[in-house]
Amino acid sequence: NEYDKAIDFFREANTLDRTNARAAAGLSEALALKGNELLAQDSQALAKTFFEDALKLNDKNAPAYFGLAEILSEAGDEAGARANYERSLELDPELTEIFVPLGVLYYRAGDYAKADELLSRAIRIDAQNATAQHFLGLVRIEQQRWRDAVAAFDLAKTLAPTNAESFYFAGETRM
Repeated sequence: NEYDKAIDFFREANTLDRTNARAAAGLSEALALKGNELLAQDSQALAKTFFEDALKLNDKNAPAYFGLAEILSEAGDEAGARANYERSLELDPELTEIFVPLGVLYYRAGDYAKADELLSRAIRIDAQNATAQHFLGLVRIEQQRWRDAVAAFDLAKTLAPTNAESFYFAGETRM
């Protein structure tokens, strides 16, 4: 977890030998990890520069695309966030934690089929994800699958009993 030192060493190795692909890949990975650390500390602007630098060195760095997507989503650039989440998932299909935020973004964009696919995949992995259940309920409303929507909202209410929206939509759907 000494990302700063790792970055310094990889940078030096990369400077000494620009043809050393392993040094560039290591630097890219260390920059993405540092970006994640900064993101967790709510330093989005600085984290963004680390993710962008990581991608300059390695355009196949899935965690860097993931981190950049988080920042873009937070900033309201939903199209940019979707593109970066998709690229991250394309490079690393094992990043299943992307399913929920990407599904939410597709729901907000009105692409209910894609939202349904992603949120359903997320629930198959973790049925106890309140956010996935809530947004799947919203998708089910759009599909006019009322009973399925109620079931999703009821589970979301149980999993996150302080989420007022799940309670509201459970009542609205029942009406």
